[in-house]
Amino acid sequence: MNHIHIIQSINPSIHPSIDPRQDMTTMKPRLLKQSKILAETAPKIKLLLHQTNNFKIIPDALRDKIQQAQAQVQAQAHVSPPPPPPPSRTSQKASILVPIIHVTPSSSSTAIVTTPSILFTTRSSQLTHHANEISFPGGHVDEEDDNCVIRAALRETREELTRHDDDGNGNGHGHGHDDGNSNDDGDGNDSLDVYDFDQGIEVLGTTESIPSMKNIPVTPVVAYFKEEFTAEMIQSLFPGNESEVSRVFTVPIEELVQIEGEEPLKRLGAGVNGPVYHCVHGKIWGLTAVVLKPILDRILIPVFLTPDDDVHVDVDVDVDVVVDSESKL
Repeated sequence: MNHIHIIQSINPSIHPSIDPRQDMTTMKPRLLKQSKILAETAPKIKLLLHQTNNFKIIPDALRDKIQQAQAQVQAQAHVSPPPPPPPSRTSQKASILVPIIHVTPSSSSTAIVTTPSILFTTRSSQLTHHANEISFPGGHVDEEDDNCVIRAALRETREELTRHDDDGNGNGHGHGHDDGNSNDDGDGNDSLDVYDFDQGIEVLGTTESIPSMKNIPVTPVVAYFKEEFTAEMIQSLFPGNESEVSRVFTVPIEELVQIEGEEPLKRLGAGVNGPVYHCVHGKIWGLTAVVLKPILDRILIPVFLTPDDDVHVDVDVDVDVVVDSESKL
């Protein structure tokens, strides 16, 4: 069975054979178990994503409403066009990652997990825009992304889920440093784990881009984590970059289906409603909910909550070729 390596700092008092001066990257890694259910369902998700050309997120009528609202905002502003983007951005476009993750109960839990989950972040209260809101990890496409929305989504996910002193590729620097986010066991023993994002996340495909209220096209990238995690492991491996994220959490797909509601999209005028999900961590709404609903309805529910006989996929689609071509977007 294949495993993904996780670098884990080790307390020398417990493991006297470990030299405390030894470089962290040379220490024995902890192993994560591969998720069998996600490995088996990944091909089906790819097929459903690519059955229709350019998987649509929002209906044309709603897209028209968004464009009207954008035009109204610009007309009311009575200001000159915004300045060009900073040099680090190759274009005005952005992407988000919709991460599917297999969360298993801890050894002390009696809960039964029937479906995988979706990973979300709560944005930091220190941010100027959309502070404290629940969102998918993501951001603008930067020069280092080579103008690729998939690379941007993966880079932003790594940056948002990990602490600022960890680059997310096995090069952590957590020793002797307490910034309030360390996983201290109460005896001063840092238990920092570093996750290998490059090896641990597999991209399944993209959907159509949708316009933000600033009229920046945002491309959702659907992906999954290859391993199984407990809630405790998620807290340890993905503590969040405190300058951007205040919390990283997951919600089971089955629960999202059960709590789905709707509310007026006030920015788009009277009579326009959008999806909303009230979970224990807060309200999932706005662009995040608009992206989530069609992926739930047309991808995740058919794959995880519908009997196999009721799910139709076009087996003639070569999804590996399609995904490979999308990596150049």
